[in-house]
Amino acid sequence: MAEISYPFSRSTPAGGTEIVSEVQWQAMAGMWGGDRVDFRLTSESYASGALPFSAAVINGRTIEVQPGRAWVGGFYYQLTASTLLTVEPNPTDKARKDTVVVRADVVQGSVNVAVVKGQPSASPIAPQPRRAPGQQWEMVLYEVDVPAKDGAPQLSLRAPFDMPSAVGTPWNTWPAADFLPVGTFLYDLDNNGGDSQNEMFRGRDGTIITRHLGKSRTYAPGLANAVNVPSNGMVYKGRWRWAAPNLVYYSISIENTTTTNIRNRPDVPTRPGPEAAPRVLGNGSRQSVVVLHGSPSSWRLPPLGYTQADLKECQHRVRYTIRR
Repeated sequence: MAEISYPFSRSTPAGGTEIVSEVQWQAMAGMWGGDRVDFRLTSESYASGALPFSAAVINGRTIEVQPGRAWVGGFYYQLTASTLLTVEPNPTDKARKDTVVVRADVVQGSVNVAVVKGQPSASPIAPQPRRAPGQQWEMVLYEVDVPAKDGAPQLSLRAPFDMPSAVGTPWNTWPAADFLPVGTFLYDLDNNGGDSQNEMFRGRDGTIITRHLGKSRTYAPGLANAVNVPSNGMVYKGRWRWAAPNLVYYSISIENTTTTNIRNRPDVPTRPGPEAAPRVLGNGSRQSVVVLHGSPSSWRLPPLGYTQADLKECQHRVRYTIRR
């Protein structure tokens, strides 16, 4: 049969099956989510030993792992009581890196925690987890530093944890974030058309826009610290967007279509240092001289001085990013 589908309440000649093998289950369940510890990190901080699978080295080379639950390779695993694992000796003169893993063994038919031994080396590298469908699939809980000459092993947490699911809102995303757990990504889909589509993150220090989605937004730039600015004949165009947390992208075009030259105030240099001199936005030119203030959003930008070489063309466009 070229077409197979499952699970159904009964098997059919068209390829539907009611019995699912372990390999088929792993293939299906692996689509539900990646390997992770079944514990959502929603607190602002955690005390040592408070997380699932917390572990400590006891009695030399013995690792004690505390209870926890995890999803590994499409299978669910529960450790209901603490268990002990042994790190193999390292009598060599070179250090070694091992790992503590949760291993789903389809052939054996179980999921268990285990220590995977690395190789001694001058620059040791921890072994990568096995990810072989239908055989063994591992998720790393800890990286274990095993010093040379049978030194005491040290544990470093490497486990991936669950986190709150991302949610979307039609509007009022900022106040909605106050009722969501720490670690949540929110998507303002702007279904009322009142603002813009964006991605937000509620972290332990508050909520912030991480990036705008869709096209950049328009706004009206202006010239700061300039004199002789004509009231007519000036063309101001600007676009902006959040590109990342605290990083704003700008595109600014200011065109003087009049015969009036626009100068900076003599007391405001456009170049840093003692050689600073006033700059001119000549007639028929398009240039960003001293940029800019204000936007249609709820916050305002501080004035910025933008330094550039003398104009080489009559038409000039400036694109740049700033950190806020």
